[in-house]
Amino acid sequence: MNEHTPLLGLEPTPFHLNGFNKTMNYELGTFGRWSYIAPRSEFAIRRQHDTNHILIGNFSSIGHEAHFVINAAHHEYRLASTFPFNETSLPAFSGFQSANNERAQIIIGSDVWIGGSVTLLGGVRIGHGAVVASHAVVTKDVPPYTIVGGNPIRKIKDRTNPETKQRLLRLRWWEWSDEKLEETRPWFDRPLEEFATHFAGTELAENTTPPEPIGEESIPFHPGNRNFLHRIDREHSISIVEKIVREYTQTFSANDAVTLFLVGDFAATPALINTIQESIDHTNPAAPRILLHQEQPGVIEAILPHCACFIAGRDLITLHFLDLCDEAGIPFVSGVDTYAFGNKAHVHQPFTETSRP
Repeated sequence: MNEHTPLLGLEPTPFHLNGFNKTMNYELGTFGRWSYIAPRSEFAIRRQHDTNHILIGNFSSIGHEAHFVINAAHHEYRLASTFPFNETSLPAFSGFQSANNERAQIIIGSDVWIGGSVTLLGGVRIGHGAVVASHAVVTKDVPPYTIVGGNPIRKIKDRTNPETKQRLLRLRWWEWSDEKLEETRPWFDRPLEEFATHFAGTELAENTTPPEPIGEESIPFHPGNRNFLHRIDREHSISIVEKIVREYTQTFSANDAVTLFLVGDFAATPALINTIQESIDHTNPAAPRILLHQEQPGVIEAILPHCACFIAGRDLITLHFLDLCDEAGIPFVSGVDTYAFGNKAHVHQPFTETSRP
């Protein structure tokens, strides 16, 4: 496998959809440096919409015959029928739209080891350094440096003590350059605790220099508003910002005390502004508050602490933003899911030292 595999599906890739083998040119996944999925893995997708997605960090290992089940296994048992009528050609249900929230994204951090024949359901997040035992069924989020197994998963044990875990999460060795990795190579054959202790205190020196803080006075926060934040993807040809804006304007009105902050590279892609405006005009001209911010170092860090929820995208940098959410205690939702707002949204709570699967 190449060092960089940014997208899985640039070339026609076989998937298993509703029991039928099909081939699509499909941007299904975003991979970090050196991460891989072993052969004979399957991708079960009920709908062929363009936003199903698997996000994988750096240096993660996924064993053979992994099963990624995005939407395809979710049958809502609380409704009148568990049958997916909206996925059929049954004339009586032509145009029928289910109210189910389809959890369309799987998020896997860096330095994760997933054993063979593991099943991962849509909507799960696996934290950095976690280990998933062979044949496990991952139905819920897995905290960093936790070992889980079983059907459904349960915690087996922690990989290390809480202090070492926090040191490793601050260290973020998976972001080191190739030169730094070569220089420190002997230490990767040492126990976690020794590795973390040796490099403790080098986080700022080895990782990217933190951005200069942006003054909050430059960001027009509205007192008392419930704030949402989404960073618009750059690496994908099909943006989910239209879907997010459309749902936001359908869920809230101008009378609601809410604000949606959209951070993007509007200078390089000015058409984004027209796209957003068209989505607003199409769904709700009397839209609730939406603020656009040019992406620059520090802007996400300045807005995030004031937010009730972060809306995740599909670019690799999303993993960094989710780390910031964990540090600030901010929950997040996936912008790929059917619902990102309201009581149907699947809200991921931030990982903390006491998080349990």
